[in-house]
Amino acid sequence: MLVYKSLLRPPSHHQTIAEAQEKQLLSRSSGNSRLCKMWSDIFYPGNPGRRENVIRKSQRLHDLMSNNFKATNDLIATVNRHLNLRLCPITLDNDASIKQNCELMTQCIQGIQTHLEKIDKELQEKMDPDLYDKIKKYSPKNVSRQDLQKISKAFNGICGIATLGGIVLIGVFIKQGVILANITSTFLKFAGGVAASVGLGVLLMGVDMIVEAIVGAIERKHLETALHEYETALNELEPVSDNYQKNIHYIMFKIEEIEKSDECCCCS
Repeated sequence: MLVYKSLLRPPSHHQTIAEAQEKQLLSRSSGNSRLCKMWSDIFYPGNPGRRENVIRKSQRLHDLMSNNFKATNDLIATVNRHLNLRLCPITLDNDASIKQNCELMTQCIQGIQTHLEKIDKELQEKMDPDLYDKIKKYSPKNVSRQDLQKISKAFNGICGIATLGGIVLIGVFIKQGVILANITSTFLKFAGGVAASVGLGVLLMGVDMIVEAIVGAIERKHLETALHEYETALNELEPVSDNYQKNIHYIMFKIEEIEKSDECCCCS
């Protein structure tokens, strides 16, 4: 009988609050679902293919941003090691907007480019033209030990350090400096779009959340245009990002290859 009475006991104050909070969360979740469904019905009626395409590209954008940040940090570590710089790595912020992350990376790349251009300019001024030209196609086979000593001396005077990696790094930059310019111009363009106001973390939540985020920044009648602009920007950003990452990996590969080759030459 005592057990029966305990089961009929009215809920405690804490139980009442917990139940009320649970109902509120369920109501909010239901409201968000209805809102997302509304946007889907308006902009993707009978077109699940396009909906899936935007979802896929949005997730791809997050991957691109993440990989671009990682590649940039790899470049920063390489530059710091071989050119005696003290550049700080950057961190992808899912709580910030796409625009803010784009601007952070752009500023970082422009900073790297400024340092490389400064070193390159000083090398041109202080080195013999023929010797400077050899930096662009440096390899242990086409640069004599005597020339390498002269190049190293110039590097040491400018950077306070002289490594084969630094010579290779500057040589690749002289030939392919445009790789940094391409990625920065594309990121600046992307950051100027309406969709750039969307939080980066939203990209992992699907197209409904993206649409809901964009609509907070513009009028509903312009949303279709914004979504088209978003898709176009993604199509432009993807190949440039892939090329940027490949070039950084190429630089790191060339440095490792030259250092191993030089070790073999020294041993022989």
